[in-house]
Amino acid sequence: MDQRAEASKENEDRHAMASKEIREEQLVHSCKAQEAEEQLLMVMARQADVSARQVDVSARQADVSARQVDVSVRQYVFYTSTS
Repeated sequence: MDQRAEASKENEDRHAMASKEIREEQLVHSCKAQEAEEQLLMVMARQADVSARQVDVSARQADVSARQVDVSVRQYVFYTSTS
């Protein structure tokens, strides 16, 4: 009977140790997943910043184009009125 109790205790100890190791591995994986998610969010924030800058550049280019058209129209009006 003593051997059975000892074997049962050893089995419980192994089970408890295995459960503890599994929980530790799950915690490590959870931390790694959280770190990966944080890195992804940082990348997405950088991409959003780049996109916002590209929109700003496009708006400035559109403004320059509009000014060029305005200058061209004024030149046309000037040259046609003086001819």
